[in-house]
Amino acid sequence: MTGTLLSRVWGLRRPRRLASAVLRRAGLSHLFTMRTSGIRLRFFPAVWTAMLWEQPDFFRRDTELLRRWLRPGDVLVDCGANVGLLTIVGAQQVGPAGRVYAIEAHPKIFRFLQSNVELNQATNITLFHAAVGEKEGSIAFSDRPADDGNHILPEGSGISVAMKPLDALVPSGTPVRLLKLDVEGYEKFVVEGARMLLPLVEAIYFESSEVLFGRYGYTCEDMFRPLRSSGFTLFRLNDDHSLTRVAPDYVSRDIENLIAARDVDGFVRTTGYEVR
Repeated sequence: MTGTLLSRVWGLRRPRRLASAVLRRAGLSHLFTMRTSGIRLRFFPAVWTAMLWEQPDFFRRDTELLRRWLRPGDVLVDCGANVGLLTIVGAQQVGPAGRVYAIEAHPKIFRFLQSNVELNQATNITLFHAAVGEKEGSIAFSDRPADDGNHILPEGSGISVAMKPLDALVPSGTPVRLLKLDVEGYEKFVVEGARMLLPLVEAIYFESSEVLFGRYGYTCEDMFRPLRSSGFTLFRLNDDHSLTRVAPDYVSRDIENLIAARDVDGFVRTTGYEVR
């Protein structure tokens, strides 16, 4: 039964997968656009766009969270914006009166992000080409073909990229409805560089992984503790749209996204997620 189902799913996706490979190898993929989550993206040779070409709803849980939580006039800060899926969906949600600050470190992916923002005529987005962290300076950034995993290099040589703390990027005193962090293990240092901003953040959606955190010498506990000390309650978002509280000793064995909410009752009431 399972084998038959998998064969059917593969059969549906195979033509798009083959087309994806051919177009990318021929250097023609960027000439095509796709619709996903109510926006348009160019089919750039990047991991995120390849996944969305094959499975347009691949990031449905993420986009759904934005649509449930963000309101017209809100502010979204997107750290690790990649090709711009969540940036542009967020811009739609917050509308002309709102603002999105989108930050991407890798120069090639940043160009893709710029192009997608222009394609969607999103004028309420401010873009930053930088790595985001705890201080200002210059860092080495990896340049792997699997570009969704490129990251700040603790040691060694790589692409030279400017690093900026969030406190230097987001205007002082800006209330932030949602801070999204997907920086491949550097999340703790992003929080450390947002001492002025953090008290103004209502919720954080962040990537969590003991392995990725260990790349920079810290643990899940080291990441969670300052968030709890700042007044956030941590949750896992389940497939059935329920929330499970994250225990003090919880460890993210796999790469996952967690939610930190300052006003739990308000978050649940607005999103419709149920706490279990």
